Amino acid sequence: MRLSALLCLLLALLSCQGPSWKKGSARESGRLQYWAEPGIERSVTEKTTEMILFSDWLAGSLFPGYDIGRVKVVFYKDHQSYARFRPGSVDSLAHFHMRTAIVHLPVDIAEEGWRHEFVHAVLHARFKDYPFWMQEGAALLLQSADRKRPLCGAPLQLPEGLRGFRSRLLQRRLPLPVNRDAELRRKGIYEETALAGYFAYFLWQRRLFIHLVKKAADSEQDSFLILLGGDYKLLKRMEEDFYEWLSSPLALRPSTGC
Repeated sequence: MRLSALLCLLLALLSCQGPSWKKGSARESGRLQYWAEPGIERSVTEKTTEMILFSDWLAGSLFPGYDIGRVKVVFYKDHQSYARFRPGSVDSLAHFHMRTAIVHLPVDIAEEGWRHEFVHAVLHARFKDYPFWMQEGAALLLQSADRKRPLCGAPLQLPEGLRGFRSRLLQRRLPLPVNRDAELRRKGIYEETALAGYFAYFLWQRRLFIHLVKKAADSEQDSFLILLGGDYKLLKRMEEDFYEWLSSPLALRPSTGC
């Protein structure tokens, strides 16, 4: 009898530790399907309006005529609540869970934070095999895009937080991630992320990045083939051009590109 009571108590405690948003049903609004922790309904409503507008603009700009379906989101009441159920050891502000295709974020997150995750969600909905550098590069580049302007006419700029990695990348000269073998040899998530952002911006300024994002989804080809035709000599030349560009003021200036 005592063992039975103890098991019941243990099960009750475990159920209390689970995410509270899972106890409620999903809601739908426009392109969004979302779950929320109790007590934040008004904040969620205010947030979802802009989220719908941004995701509609992004999907239409990148993949016109393609239905990406709904963007799934879980709202937590604050960062502390979000952090309790955040996977991995990286102290992220939000994340997009690839396996479930769900964005997880605190409801009070800054606009660029949730936009970053929405870029991941929209790209993943179109093509699940985008490599890390394209996913992360696109998110870093497009998180500050002005949805009230055409994508190709909007000047973009990388987040200021990446500037601290610029000198480190110039010193280490990591291989460009278009070559999958080179990408697998690198370690260090922060440097990989910075390299992804700068390389995406390098291609953006050369009117190549958006073309690459679309072409990769349509053809399912590797970016090495799309950009360089699998030519290692061209890869070496592009690597030299990239690091020369990275050392110049162009890497820090706002720029249009498509």
